[in-house]
Amino acid sequence: MTEIDRRVEGSVLYELLEEGGIHHVRMDGRPLFSTVQRGEKSLAELAIAPWEGRNDATVLLGGLGAGFTLRAILDRPEVQRVDVLEFSSTVIDWHKKHFAAAAGTPADDPRVVVHNAELGEFLRGATQTGWFTILVDIDEWPETLSRPENVEHYHDEGLELFSRSMRGDGVLVIWTIRRDDELEARMKARFGGVARVAIPVDVGETSRLDYVYRARRK
Repeated sequence: MTEIDRRVEGSVLYELLEEGGIHHVRMDGRPLFSTVQRGEKSLAELAIAPWEGRNDATVLLGGLGAGFTLRAILDRPEVQRVDVLEFSSTVIDWHKKHFAAAAGTPADDPRVVVHNAELGEFLRGATQTGWFTILVDIDEWPETLSRPENVEHYHDEGLELFSRSMRGDGVLVIWTIRRDDELEARMKARFGGVARVAIPVDVGETSRLDYVYRARRK
Protein backbone atom coordinates (compact mmCIF):
# COMPACT_ATOMS: atom_id res chain seq x y z
CA MET A 1 0.00 0.00 0.00
CA THR A 2 1.08 3.57 -0.68
CA GLU A 3 0.73 6.12 2.08
CA ILE A 4 -1.15 9.21 0.90
CA ASP A 5 -1.40 11.16 4.15
CA ARG A 6 -1.15 10.77 7.91
CA ARG A 7 -2.39 13.04 10.67
CA VAL A 8 -2.50 13.05 14.44
CA GLU A 9 -5.81 14.19 15.88
CA GLY A 10 -5.64 14.48 19.65
CA SER A 11 -3.68 11.36 20.56
CA VAL A 12 -4.98 9.32 17.60
CA LEU A 13 -2.98 8.59 14.45
CA TYR A 14 -4.98 8.49 11.21
CA GLU A 15 -3.37 7.02 8.10
CA LEU A 16 -4.67 7.24 4.53
CA LEU A 17 -3.39 4.50 2.25
CA GLU A 18 -4.07 3.56 -1.37
CA GLU A 19 -3.79 0.28 -3.20
CA GLY A 20 -5.21 -0.59 -6.58
CA GLY A 21 -7.33 2.54 -6.68
CA ILE A 22 -8.92 1.78 -3.31
CA HIS A 23 -8.38 4.08 -0.34
CA HIS A 24 -8.01 2.65 3.16
CA VAL A 25 -8.19 4.61 6.41
CA ARG A 26 -6.51 3.28 9.52
CA MET A 27 -6.79 4.60 13.04
CA ASP A 28 -3.89 3.76 15.35
CA GLY A 29 -2.99 0.95 12.97
CA ARG A 30 -6.48 -0.58 12.87
CA PRO A 31 -8.66 -0.55 9.73
CA LEU A 32 -11.39 2.10 10.05
CA PHE A 33 -13.03 2.02 6.61
CA SER A 34 -12.22 1.86 2.91
CA THR A 35 -13.71 2.94 -0.40
CA VAL A 36 -14.99 -0.59 -1.05
CA GLN A 37 -18.77 -0.59 -0.88
CA ARG A 38 -20.45 -3.01 1.49
CA GLY A 39 -24.23 -3.23 1.77
CA GLU A 40 -24.93 0.49 2.07
CA LYS A 41 -27.87 0.38 -0.34
CA SER A 42 -29.55 -2.37 1.67
CA LEU A 43 -28.86 -0.45 4.86
CA ALA A 44 -30.52 2.70 3.49
CA GLU A 45 -33.52 0.75 2.27
CA LEU A 46 -34.05 -0.75 5.72
CA ALA A 47 -33.70 2.67 7.34
CA ILE A 48 -36.05 4.56 5.04
CA ALA A 49 -38.56 1.92 3.91
CA PRO A 50 -40.97 2.63 6.82
CA TRP A 51 -41.43 6.13 5.38
CA GLU A 52 -42.21 5.07 1.83
CA GLY A 53 -44.55 7.52 0.12
CA ARG A 54 -43.48 10.53 2.20
CA ASN A 55 -41.18 13.35 1.13
CA ASP A 56 -40.32 14.90 4.48
CA ALA A 57 -38.20 12.27 6.22
CA THR A 58 -35.29 13.52 8.31
CA VAL A 59 -32.30 11.32 9.08
CA LEU A 60 -29.53 11.50 11.65
CA LEU A 61 -26.56 9.50 10.38
CA GLY A 62 -23.76 8.58 12.74
CA GLY A 63 -20.59 8.26 10.64
CA LEU A 64 -19.53 9.88 7.36
CA GLY A 65 -16.68 7.61 6.31
CA ALA A 66 -16.34 7.24 2.55
CA GLY A 67 -19.89 8.57 2.09
CA PHE A 68 -21.55 5.50 0.56
CA THR A 69 -24.19 5.21 3.28
CA LEU A 70 -24.99 8.92 2.97
CA ARG A 71 -25.26 8.57 -0.82
CA ALA A 72 -27.63 5.62 -0.50
CA ILE A 73 -29.84 7.57 1.92
CA LEU A 74 -29.98 10.59 -0.37
CA ASP A 75 -31.04 8.39 -3.28
CA ARG A 76 -34.29 7.67 -1.44
CA PRO A 77 -37.01 10.12 -2.54
CA GLU A 78 -38.50 10.20 0.96
CA VAL A 79 -35.50 12.04 2.43
CA GLN A 80 -35.72 15.79 3.01
CA ARG A 81 -32.71 16.35 5.30
CA VAL A 82 -29.73 14.41 6.64
CA ASP A 83 -27.65 15.47 9.63
CA VAL A 84 -24.32 13.64 9.54
CA LEU A 85 -22.28 13.27 12.72
CA GLU A 86 -18.56 12.70 12.17
CA PHE A 87 -16.23 12.93 15.14
CA SER A 88 -12.99 13.18 13.16
CA SER A 89 -12.14 16.41 11.34
CA THR A 90 -9.46 14.40 9.51
CA VAL A 91 -12.08 12.05 8.07
CA ILE A 92 -14.22 15.01 7.00
CA ASP A 93 -11.28 16.61 5.20
CA TRP A 94 -10.18 13.36 3.53
CA HIS A 95 -13.75 12.71 2.47
CA LYS A 96 -13.81 16.00 0.58
CA LYS A 97 -10.39 15.49 -1.00
CA HIS A 98 -10.26 11.77 -1.70
CA PHE A 99 -13.58 9.91 -1.28
CA ALA A 100 -16.41 12.25 -2.31
CA ALA A 101 -16.20 11.69 -6.06
CA ALA A 102 -16.43 7.90 -5.73
CA ALA A 103 -19.57 8.28 -3.62
CA GLY A 104 -21.18 10.89 -5.86
CA THR A 105 -20.27 13.95 -3.72
CA PRO A 106 -23.06 13.33 -1.19
CA ALA A 107 -21.92 15.96 1.31
CA ASP A 108 -22.50 18.66 -1.35
CA ASP A 109 -26.20 17.87 -1.51
CA PRO A 110 -28.20 20.85 -0.12
CA ARG A 111 -30.19 18.46 2.07
CA VAL A 112 -27.03 17.52 4.01
CA VAL A 113 -25.45 19.16 7.05
CA VAL A 114 -22.19 17.62 8.28
CA HIS A 115 -21.47 18.17 11.97
CA ASN A 116 -17.93 17.69 13.30
CA ALA A 117 -19.13 16.30 16.62
CA GLU A 118 -19.48 13.16 18.71
CA LEU A 119 -22.86 11.49 18.28
CA GLY A 120 -23.91 11.23 21.94
CA GLU A 121 -22.60 14.66 22.87
CA PHE A 122 -24.41 16.20 19.90
CA LEU A 123 -27.73 14.59 20.83
CA ARG A 124 -27.48 15.60 24.48
CA GLY A 125 -27.00 19.23 23.46
CA ALA A 126 -29.29 19.28 20.43
CA THR A 127 -32.08 21.84 20.24
CA GLN A 128 -33.64 19.90 17.36
CA THR A 129 -35.16 16.46 17.94
CA GLY A 130 -37.75 14.33 16.21
CA TRP A 131 -35.68 12.69 13.49
CA PHE A 132 -37.62 10.12 11.49
CA THR A 133 -34.61 7.78 11.41
CA ILE A 134 -31.41 7.52 13.43
CA LEU A 135 -28.81 5.34 11.73
CA VAL A 136 -25.63 4.31 13.56
CA ASP A 137 -22.72 3.11 11.40
CA ILE A 138 -19.59 4.19 13.27
CA ASP A 139 -17.97 1.06 14.68
CA GLU A 140 -17.10 -2.56 13.96
CA TRP A 141 -19.44 -3.45 16.82
CA PRO A 142 -19.33 -5.70 18.76
CA GLU A 143 -15.66 -6.43 18.05
CA THR A 144 -14.01 -3.00 17.90
CA LEU A 145 -14.93 0.62 18.58
CA SER A 146 -13.62 3.68 16.78
CA ARG A 147 -13.69 5.39 20.20
CA PRO A 148 -13.98 3.65 23.60
CA GLU A 149 -16.77 6.05 24.56
CA ASN A 150 -18.93 4.71 21.73
CA VAL A 151 -19.81 1.68 23.84
CA GLU A 152 -22.73 3.65 25.27
CA HIS A 153 -24.50 3.65 21.90
CA TYR A 154 -25.15 -0.08 22.19
CA HIS A 155 -26.29 -0.12 25.80
CA ASP A 156 -29.24 1.29 27.73
CA GLU A 157 -27.97 4.85 28.11
CA GLY A 158 -27.35 5.28 24.40
CA LEU A 159 -30.56 3.55 23.35
CA GLU A 160 -32.54 5.84 25.67
CA LEU A 161 -30.80 8.87 24.16
CA PHE A 162 -31.69 7.73 20.65
CA SER A 163 -35.29 7.14 21.71
CA ARG A 164 -35.62 10.66 23.13
CA SER A 165 -34.14 12.15 19.97
CA MET A 166 -36.51 10.61 17.41
CA ARG A 167 -40.15 11.22 16.61
CA GLY A 168 -42.85 9.19 18.30
CA ASP A 169 -42.79 6.35 15.76
CA GLY A 170 -39.19 6.92 14.73
CA VAL A 171 -36.84 4.25 13.42
CA LEU A 172 -33.50 3.26 14.92
CA VAL A 173 -31.04 1.34 12.73
CA ILE A 174 -27.71 -0.05 13.97
CA TRP A 175 -25.11 -1.80 11.81
CA THR A 176 -22.99 -4.56 13.42
CA ILE A 177 -20.35 -6.85 11.93
CA ARG A 178 -21.72 -9.96 13.62
CA ARG A 179 -24.85 -11.10 15.39
CA ASP A 180 -25.33 -9.59 18.86
CA ASP A 181 -28.17 -11.22 20.79
CA GLU A 182 -27.57 -9.03 23.85
CA LEU A 183 -27.98 -5.84 21.81
CA GLU A 184 -31.13 -7.26 20.27
CA ALA A 185 -32.54 -8.00 23.73
CA ARG A 186 -31.78 -4.48 24.95
CA MET A 187 -33.49 -3.02 21.88
CA LYS A 188 -36.56 -5.23 22.38
CA ALA A 189 -36.84 -4.03 25.98
CA ARG A 190 -37.06 -0.41 24.84
CA PHE A 191 -38.43 -0.43 21.28
CA GLY A 192 -41.08 -2.20 19.26
CA GLY A 193 -40.88 -4.15 16.01
CA VAL A 194 -37.22 -5.11 16.41
CA ALA A 195 -35.87 -6.93 13.36
CA ARG A 196 -32.46 -8.43 12.62
CA VAL A 197 -31.44 -8.56 8.95
CA ALA A 198 -28.32 -10.35 7.67
CA ILE A 199 -26.39 -8.63 4.87
CA PRO A 200 -23.66 -10.48 2.92
CA VAL A 201 -20.45 -8.42 2.81
CA ASP A 202 -17.30 -9.10 0.79
CA VAL A 203 -14.11 -8.70 2.83
CA GLY A 204 -11.09 -9.07 0.58
CA GLU A 205 -11.33 -12.51 -1.02
CA THR A 206 -13.76 -13.81 1.59
CA SER A 207 -17.28 -12.88 2.63
CA ARG A 208 -19.16 -12.62 5.90
CA LEU A 209 -22.59 -11.78 7.20
CA ASP A 210 -23.05 -8.38 8.81
CA TYR A 211 -26.25 -7.62 10.69
CA VAL A 212 -28.56 -4.65 10.73
CA TYR A 213 -30.87 -4.17 13.72
CA ARG A 214 -33.96 -2.04 13.10
CA ALA A 215 -36.52 -0.96 15.68
CA ARG A 216 -39.35 1.55 16.04
CA ARG A 217 -39.98 3.77 19.00
CA LYS A 218 -43.02 2.63 20.97
